Amino acid sequence: MKKSHVENTAGPWARQKLDGLEAYLHAYTIALKKQFFELVYVDAFAGAGRSRIRDAWAGADDEDLQLLDDEFIRSEEQFIEGSPHRALALEHPFTQYHFFDGDAGRAALLEGLRAEYPARKISVQVGDANELIQKLVPRIAGRNTRGVAFLDPYGPHLDWQTVAALGSTKRFEVIINFPLGMAINRLITRSGDIPDGWRAGLNGCFGGADWESLVYAERTDLFGDTTRHKVDDAAKRLLDHYVSRLKTLFGHAATPSVVRNTRGVPIYYMLWAGPHPLGHKIADYILAKGDRITPPKLGPFDDDQLAAPTASRAGTQALKASERRDRSKRTRHGAVGRPPICSHRCYDDQDCCRHRHAGSATTGFAAPSCGGGR
Repeated sequence: MKKSHVENTAGPWARQKLDGLEAYLHAYTIALKKQFFELVYVDAFAGAGRSRIRDAWAGADDEDLQLLDDEFIRSEEQFIEGSPHRALALEHPFTQYHFFDGDAGRAALLEGLRAEYPARKISVQVGDANELIQKLVPRIAGRNTRGVAFLDPYGPHLDWQTVAALGSTKRFEVIINFPLGMAINRLITRSGDIPDGWRAGLNGCFGGADWESLVYAERTDLFGDTTRHKVDDAAKRLLDHYVSRLKTLFGHAATPSVVRNTRGVPIYYMLWAGPHPLGHKIADYILAKGDRITPPKLGPFDDDQLAAPTASRAGTQALKASERRDRSKRTRHGAVGRPPICSHRCYDDQDCCRHRHAGSATTGFAAPSCGGGR
């Protein structure tokens, strides 16, 4: 196990992913706060709940430390609230919280959150997150359930089967920290000689061995011998492949957001996938902010008065605009309270946009104002 996992430390770049997660969860729970859904939050590799930010002084030698007094060193030490705290502290909380971690020590710290958040329904399990989530999904996939799963593996430890199980519900969204630079790409050797254990892990991550044909090409030398080598854009091919599979599985996938270390090197990508176009719009807004995203301010507020340019306000405005358009159509068609009969949310068969639009080509009727067929 890595030293950082034992000591519960995180790099300064962790703020980007955690601020982005918090901003999305805030917007998500506001959008659904008036709905009667059982909202479920799943955190697959939850960690200890709170981590110390590693900085340059953590590795300083005695000579360097003599330049600083103890008070200054203590003032520079920073801690960051992890994903469990951020999800539990939401203004509009989830109905259930499921935290998983493979380390008993970190799980014990997560258990301590019950006292800090006594009103929350919290479940903590120790073990392989992949196996535990796949067992959990059938129990939380009811028609009245909606949820978000935060999947932040310590390496290439997130199995595609786990992602597929969540996607198959058509009710869950996933936020994934895809460790392409810090783990996956490093396991793919330039020569193609990959240890069996590494290859098995990569196969599990991608749900098969098709990744290998994307990253290796064959070439023939002057003596007629054929060798294979890793292509220059291997990382991009793998990212595109993974995001494409997410879109096929969930229906929508946001544009990935790169997270870089202090030297500017890409270490992983924040990904979002889900079944709803509004979630896609909010996720794109948040992920496009990159390291400029700021978490929402907690405290009593009116969702009409959220401070711009937060992702929460963008999500709320988009939701309200959608509701206004829908209400306008139902009022215009005189069918308030009845379900729509077509994909354009028309409510009256005789006045349905399908018939009106089809008629416009032959009878000269005007195109439907609701946008059907456009």
